[in-house]
Amino acid sequence: HSLHHYIESIKLFGTTDNYNTEFFERLHIDFTKLGWRASNHRDEFPQMIRWLSRREKIAGFEAFQTLSHGSRAITPAPQKKASVLKMAKVPHYPGRDFPYIKETHDAPDFEFYLKQYLNRFTDKPVVQRLLDQIPLSFTKVNVYKMFRFHPEAMQDDEVEEDLVKAIPRSAALPHGHFDTVIVLVNDKAESIGVAGTKVGRVKVIFKLPNTLDTPLGPRPLPSTWPQGPLAYIEWYSPLPRNAEARHGTMYRIKRQSGNQQNRRPGSIVPLGNIRQSCMLFPAFPREGVPSDWTSQNVLDLADAFYVNKWSSKYAYHTIY
Repeated sequence: HSLHHYIESIKLFGTTDNYNTEFFERLHIDFTKLGWRASNHRDEFPQMIRWLSRREKIAGFEAFQTLSHGSRAITPAPQKKASVLKMAKVPHYPGRDFPYIKETHDAPDFEFYLKQYLNRFTDKPVVQRLLDQIPLSFTKVNVYKMFRFHPEAMQDDEVEEDLVKAIPRSAALPHGHFDTVIVLVNDKAESIGVAGTKVGRVKVIFKLPNTLDTPLGPRPLPSTWPQGPLAYIEWYSPLPRNAEARHGTMYRIKRQSGNQQNRRPGSIVPLGNIRQSCMLFPAFPREGVPSDWTSQNVLDLADAFYVNKWSSKYAYHTIY
């Protein structure tokens, strides 16, 4: 009977995990194999039915006794685990200055967006057009190359640990390694769906220094400033209202080169705002795949991408 539902199920759910014929294999063992072994192998069907009927009666009576004696404690519903960030205790690149970060992380606007972010926590915010003219009271930050976390679980399922990397360019890694993520950007965002989220590429994972450089010597950071780890993210174009049905119901986004001030659209966000990593693959041009595209540089060269909701079960259930 399940064969009649295969086509519809594959269209709805993708691969046949948990709803192919393996789903009934356990029943075949319990209802057929064990009953056959309990028979004398002669006129076996009535014996198998009688054996199974007795097993059901025993199981029902056992459940009744357990309930009537109250000996079975009610198992409480599992509590959702809070997402815990895991980072190295010591930064991989301590005390990196802004020119180094701009060059090796391909993040020319990092300093500007850091000023913009910290400006929100001051008593007297500076007008945005003047931010470039006001220097920060520190010139270095502690840079990390990765962090791990557990995305929020769906129902009672265990979710694999997620890993996000932002590794700078080097001789061994000429293009660096900068992962793409889905970020919560406003109150509409939830643990599933794309409402209130944006797709971006993590360019820098960092923490602010412990002290500020002032004319009177080092001073501690203002108490209103964020103390936790942060990420500098360069944004892709906003997610469209509808996914493209002819491309696997995936969302198409574009790489943004710069705004009116010739700056790449970006933001500084707390790491806790990153909901999950996501896989992008390029929207291949009709004339063919350019010969200079590789897995290491395609995110830098391609103009448009699809957000791959088929990369994992978790992505399928959350990116829609």
